[in-house]
Amino acid sequence: MKSKKAIILAGAIVPHKKVFNYLMKKQGYNYIICADGGIENALKLKIPVDIIIGDLDSAKSDLKNKLLKNAKVVYLKRQSDTDMEKAIKYAKSKGYSDIVLLGADGLRMDHTLSNIGLIIKYKEQLNLRIVTNTSVIFPCSRKLHFESVKGETISIYNFSESGNITTNGLKYPLKKTNLKFGVSESISNVSTSDKVIIESSSDKTIIIRSTEFMIKYNLL
Repeated sequence: MKSKKAIILAGAIVPHKKVFNYLMKKQGYNYIICADGGIENALKLKIPVDIIIGDLDSAKSDLKNKLLKNAKVVYLKRQSDTDMEKAIKYAKSKGYSDIVLLGADGLRMDHTLSNIGLIIKYKEQLNLRIVTNTSVIFPCSRKLHFESVKGETISIYNFSESGNITTNGLKYPLKKTNLKFGVSESISNVSTSDKVIIESSSDKTIIIRSTEFMIKYNLL
């Protein structure tokens, strides 16, 4: 059975419309959830919204009037969760397991880092990725296989105190290399094969790929 796909739209940098169109029309992400401030980006993009998570405290009154005609507003009281995490939990509760976060980068670095933390936090439960206008960011499971095209730029970061990384299909191979954020990273490595394998002993490893490249070769 195919997984249910959803987009969660936040209020940081506005995604390019071509990114949105690719996800919706080519990849079937047709359920749109706004995490509170994401409603302003939805209006800028002129896209339909299904659910708004939050109390709309960051939305202007005229925006509220436009959106409330077409979308359901869900207010979740759990104060310890960000609006983004509330939106992720809501999507999960409705059976959506393949989720892309858009508008989740830039503007405020604390929000950006928090969103990267969320894709790591839920990696065992969901296929959760951040897609920006330039990068696709996703967590690495213990052994990750994915399709590539020769020449793709791929970076690897590890946020735990230790993490032995082994790769196959990259120009600069890693063999049980201990990557540690702030000490050593694998930046701008390059694929040499149509299949890449990355193994990590850490549960806090992320991969960064090029959005433009992935859309061009239909890899997203």
